[in-house]
Amino acid sequence: MDLEASEVDLENQYANRRLARMLSFDSVEQLRSEISSIEYADPQDAERFEEQLKRTGRVDAFETQLLGNDGETIDVLVSGTVDDGEFIAYVTDISERKRLERKTAEQAEAILEQSTPIVEIWDCITLATVVGTLDTARAQRLTEELLTELTENGAEIALIDITGVPNVDTATAQHLTDTVNAVSLLGSEVIITGINPDIAQTLVQLGITMDDIRTRSTLSEGLELGLHLTQNIDIVTNASQST
Repeated sequence: MDLEASEVDLENQYANRRLARMLSFDSVEQLRSEISSIEYADPQDAERFEEQLKRTGRVDAFETQLLGNDGETIDVLVSGTVDDGEFIAYVTDISERKRLERKTAEQAEAILEQSTPIVEIWDCITLATVVGTLDTARAQRLTEELLTELTENGAEIALIDITGVPNVDTATAQHLTDTVNAVSLLGSEVIITGINPDIAQTLVQLGITMDDIRTRSTLSEGLELGLHLTQNIDIVTNASQST
């Protein structure tokens, strides 16, 4: 995005044509006559701006939103310094950059929501499937959504399947532990499934124990345990039938 710049003399209220166009004024003269009417979208930004200016005598890369003459908000980056008692500011239109940032954040949020489906798979049993890295943001969302689901459906068992998690580190293990503790406060119990030999070995090497957490290597084994705990149902497998 091309730089939109203006020199602003607070005493003389000088501004250039680019700033007038950026803020949707018909002319520089109109902007100069109404420059004091320009508002921040967030009034607290005005306080932050003035505080920074008074403290340092300059403003560095101050991101904010201004309300244009047409009432629309515009994302800008303001930098400036005081020279001979006048404050000279350079205002850059960063609307396109912020639009892309918001779009990227929305896409990431959508992916995040889709990557941890939580569904009721049996009466009193809820399943949360985790695929990919379980970072702090995902762990928090998993916990929040799982607690909401358990509250709404009154499930006694929460199956958390991590078959799709490529690896487990200390942070991931801590996230899982925190989720289990939060679920326990609701009176429900967590069964973690999908702990493969590699993950189990990693947990041992990291010195992480899950002695207080029920675990099973596969989702089917976790469901079997959940049915046994909630409804006293034991699944008879083909292997056991043949013996």
